[in-house]
Amino acid sequence: MGTTKTCAAVLVNKGKPLWVDNADVVARLPSMVAFSQDPATGESTVLVGDQAKRQRDSNPRGTIFGFMPLLGGRHDSEEVAKLKQRVPYDIVKAPNGSGDAWVAIGGQAHSPAQIATFIIEKCKQSAEKHMGHPITEAIFAVPTYLNIDEATTTQIKEAARVAGLNVFRFVHGHVAALMGTAFWHMNYGKPQRVAVFELGGGACSVSFFEMTDFGLCELTSSSSDAFLGGEDFDATVLQYLMDELKKRKNEAVDLSLLDVAAIRQLREGAERAKKALDSVPTTEIDLPAAVTGDKHLTARLTRDHFNQLTKPLVDRTATLCELALKAAGPKKVDQVLLVGGMTRTPAVVEKVKEVFGLNPMEVPNPDEVVGVAIQGNVLQC
Repeated sequence: MGTTKTCAAVLVNKGKPLWVDNADVVARLPSMVAFSQDPATGESTVLVGDQAKRQRDSNPRGTIFGFMPLLGGRHDSEEVAKLKQRVPYDIVKAPNGSGDAWVAIGGQAHSPAQIATFIIEKCKQSAEKHMGHPITEAIFAVPTYLNIDEATTTQIKEAARVAGLNVFRFVHGHVAALMGTAFWHMNYGKPQRVAVFELGGGACSVSFFEMTDFGLCELTSSSSDAFLGGEDFDATVLQYLMDELKKRKNEAVDLSLLDVAAIRQLREGAERAKKALDSVPTTEIDLPAAVTGDKHLTARLTRDHFNQLTKPLVDRTATLCELALKAAGPKKVDQVLLVGGMTRTPAVVEKVKEVFGLNPMEVPNPDEVVGVAIQGNVLQC
């Protein structure tokens, strides 16, 4: 379960993990749920994953995203206060008197567990379709910034139960990532200290593990920032595009006044540009015709300029690493593992190298590095 995406995987014939498509064309399900109301009939429809993401701009107050910090979260906590500043939907105190944080859509309150249920159901349905038989148990890896405590696990267990799943075990996200990568890529034979650096769509975290010579690992320390991720990089590029539009039109452009199609085009263009610059030095972004006066205009963004724009964000990842290193103690780090889609960004990789003094271990699909399927296979043996 990720801040911006949730994945499901199964292990077949004790072989390589087989990722379950959560939709026809993607392997990861956006962690979004939207409540859409038909203006004619008043009937409410729940949209999950990509369907919810597509109407994020047309239905901002009815689309729930980035809600994972609410799982087990108190309404009066600092984390919830920060989340309120980042999302357009309403976060309210639970009506049951528990003091928990819930979300409110159209005057109706929903618990974070209820929102999570929709996502878990979608994953379960995809897995069952793929396997051809019912699935009743699952191992859950949760974001590393969540404490796997009673408050959090109770809500996730309830979400899973309603979705028709029994939680077989909870796994620290970095333990799962380490297991998934170590299973295929790491060399055993001596005790070593391994750092796991994760930069995903919504959060950044660093953990340290002591590994034995035969592959057992012990988590020794972990640090997280639940509000630093790929979406912050997207927002930075989006602001750059708004500045470019201002230059072209000689007037400020108010994002809130643009039509939904134009906002979506700008947001998607920003995300595509960010990803393109992982592998090319320059990219171009089409600007919405509705804003440019039906002229076909593009904005050019180089990797160097992107690095300048996002330097404050990359520096924050370095600060987190340094804090984690200080907490972990002076012992030398032997290996660094990169996890999360944003670790494809060259500037992020270079910053990790600079902080740890090591070339990090890069895997082909860093946003799919979770080892819960492997652990499930081990536990079932």
